[in-house]
Parts: sequence; structure tokens; C-alpha cells
Amino acid sequence: MRPFNTPEAVRVTDTVLATMLGAGFDEESALYGFQTLRAYVVGHALSETVGLLADPPSWENASA
Repeated sequence: MRPFNTPEAVRVTDTVLATMLGAGFDEESALYGFQTLRAYVVGHALSETVGLLADPPSWENASA
């Protein structure tokens, strides 16, 4: 993973935080919400990517 320190990443962060603040979140909750959303998205992307590298699921290689 790379840090979110590009201009594009800063713009996305600012937009998401502004949206959350506009929706009534306080600053701390907006930050935690953004961090949770970012972790979910990155985790899902990694999950999908790892799935492409592993053996496709089948009854023969399924975990018990």
C-alpha cells in the first residue's frame, strides 16, 4: 500500500471529509468514517486481486 499523499488523493480525501461534515458528522467521526471507508475499499481490492493469483475455488482445494 502507498500513502495517500498525491494531489489526487488529497482532493478525494477533502471531498469525502467535506461531504461527511456537511452530512452532520463531527470532525473526529468524519475522520474515523473516512478511514473505515478507505480500509474497506483497499481490503476489498486486495481480496479481489489475491483471488486472481490463487487457485480458483473448487471442491478439491476447498478448506474444511
